[in-house]
Amino acid sequence: MKRSIIFLSFICITLLFTSCSILGNNTKTTEAAKAAETTKAVEATKADETAKTAETTKTAETTVQSEATKVENTSDSSLTLAGIKKAAQEAGYEVGVADERRMDNEPKPVDGFELVYKDEYSQSYIPVIEFKNADDAWTYAKQINEEGYVLSIVNGKFLTMTGAKYGVTLNDNERNLLETLLKTKAMEYTEAGPVKLEPAKDYAGACLQRDAIYKALDKLVNKSVLLYDKAAAGDKRISAAFVSFSLISSGDLAFVSNLCEDQVQLDAVVKLWEMFGVADMKLKHDAAHDYVLTGKRMGLDTTFEIHCCFDRETGSMRLTDIDGGEVLELYEFVPLGGDKYAFQTLYERAIIEYKDGNIKSFVYSLNKREKALAYNSATDGIYGKSGGVDEAWVSKAGEDSYEQFISSIGTKLNIAADSFTGGRLKVEIDIQ
Repeated sequence: MKRSIIFLSFICITLLFTSCSILGNNTKTTEAAKAAETTKAVEATKADETAKTAETTKTAETTVQSEATKVENTSDSSLTLAGIKKAAQEAGYEVGVADERRMDNEPKPVDGFELVYKDEYSQSYIPVIEFKNADDAWTYAKQINEEGYVLSIVNGKFLTMTGAKYGVTLNDNERNLLETLLKTKAMEYTEAGPVKLEPAKDYAGACLQRDAIYKALDKLVNKSVLLYDKAAAGDKRISAAFVSFSLISSGDLAFVSNLCEDQVQLDAVVKLWEMFGVADMKLKHDAAHDYVLTGKRMGLDTTFEIHCCFDRETGSMRLTDIDGGEVLELYEFVPLGGDKYAFQTLYERAIIEYKDGNIKSFVYSLNKREKALAYNSATDGIYGKSGGVDEAWVSKAGEDSYEQFISSIGTKLNIAADSFTGGRLKVEIDIQ
């Protein structure tokens, strides 16, 4: 199992699977910038498969619900930044100077330091910040909590944060330390309300549909696996800090999701790419709902061509990215009717039933990342189609070729994660 680096910004944490776990120093970014950071994430770690009973799962859910208990902003007049720092040092932890970039955010902190947390698997650089008053600290805490990647810990005008995903703490020991130092509990994570899907009229509308479904699937799978891990026996645990499934995601999509028939929006897409260092950036738009972007990525001499199109009849969209003659990305999204939607990337297929903000059922497969197994937009494409796109289509490549196969199989939460054989991870999720 690879150890992970966890970069903690004031807005979100991006899980990067490498040699250790570090809470880093990113400042607030646009949605596109966050997506750019997220696309650096390496695929989920592998784990052992085990069947957990409904009783064990219920215990796990109760644990997480307890973790997310609402906490009001307490104010301890005896608490000082110097006192928190001294307590951390006396507990055996190093402290460092606060990152200057953190001190420029709004509401603006007035002082702070970084606590270096270490354990067997991780090393985290955690901000401990002082604001001019409790209102500023609470306002800032609520802003970052909404992103779902941290749980803020606030006492009066003092704030720190611990890594989390959908309200599930990634490192319980780290959280306990921070709650002890600030003499209060972590804030509650409040989930965003369900997103109602509107029929897409253009490429941007299809991207909005895709985003809502993607976020719901990400929440269902990753939160379910984290809950499983919390309840698993010690020798069966995956380790919550390492769990992150990146399903049907796209590195390019955030940078083209505003494509439509409005020239102002098209110009904004070009400027966005240029902001991220793309040279000779051009957008060709010769036909309605059909867009071709070309340019050279920073540090590369090759020219990329990203073709994006939207089919008004079926409401489907497609993105292909070819750079220097190599196909870097394929992304297709097709509404199938009956609240079902199909997805395909170079190595992934999925059919998802989404209604009222929730995933009702799904099946997902990830092929081994071998070029010979990649799906081809010309021969395997589903853009503009619906016939023949069903659960059998998702699993057509065959069990021996899958790295991951994840599906919903019933009415209770139950994850089996011990078939990690031959490099494969099989996860089954019963949706409550």
